[in-house]
Amino acid sequence: MIPNASTDLVASMARIGQTIGKASGDPSPTRTLKDAFGCCYEFSEYLSSTGNHGPIQALQRPDTAFLQLSSLMWFWSGFPVVEIGHQLAAAICCTKPDSSSVAAMVPPWRCFFLLVPSGLVRGDWFSSGREEDITSVVVLWDEDNRVFDYTAQVGNDQVFLRRGVTVSELAGDEAEVFIDNEDGSAGRGNQGRRADKLLLSMIRGIFILCNDPEKRASYHRSSGASSKAKKASAQKYGSGVSIDKYVVLEPVKIDLRQVLREYMGGTRKSPEVRHLVRGHFKSQRFGSGRASFRTIWVEPYWRGPEAGPIGVKSYKANWRR
Repeated sequence: MIPNASTDLVASMARIGQTIGKASGDPSPTRTLKDAFGCCYEFSEYLSSTGNHGPIQALQRPDTAFLQLSSLMWFWSGFPVVEIGHQLAAAICCTKPDSSSVAAMVPPWRCFFLLVPSGLVRGDWFSSGREEDITSVVVLWDEDNRVFDYTAQVGNDQVFLRRGVTVSELAGDEAEVFIDNEDGSAGRGNQGRRADKLLLSMIRGIFILCNDPEKRASYHRSSGASSKAKKASAQKYGSGVSIDKYVVLEPVKIDLRQVLREYMGGTRKSPEVRHLVRGHFKSQRFGSGRASFRTIWVEPYWRGPEAGPIGVKSYKANWRR
């Protein structure tokens, strides 16, 4: 079930996407973010001609432009919403795959809604002195430029907007987060950087786990077909809106939620853990010009920071283009 804290935002985006999408015509899977901007601009110009200047003014601001563009791309993607359990989300945040594997990733949808488990990414986002959980992120893929943007929300309020993240950047630690301050200026903070690192790790995990079509299909949950379920969905999201729900489930043998809480609280430098790499055989170049190959055995070894906690199991991903 979608948490109440984000239900209004999900419903609003679904209605915006459906409204602009129906006006823009065929929701072809080949339509890109550039197409979405053109459709949003045409729709906003039409509304301006009727005296409603709000939407076209919104396209001139990064945060509200993102809302319109992501809503339309989400509509074209079929309204995918991804849920993930607390322990699996924590395990993913504490796992770092190699850079070549990350570079091979292909996002499973052009836009999707990720519901963040409560208690994992918590902070004082509004300078109120009260810590609150980030409840969701909206991920928007720009296929033309091979980058993605995402926003993080607390309930229905946007905490920050992260733009132009490359897929290969998900393998590194060079990410920075730009937080929207109350006065509209861009700022940065240690808490924001930590949140950015964890959320990017969750997004990376969804890219990995949902990249395989068979795996993605196993996570899919059909919506209720009864008249009662359809009526409830229409009341919540609008008539004709069918949320495409995915629940990501994988076995986890170690609970690392406390590691994330300590990291967000500033008492731990990194959320990563040590894990055992199994012994394996690999091909190695050698000889003149490194033109020859030989098979060598690599014995089991520990990977990760020496001071980090030990994870007993890591997840395995199947890479497919």
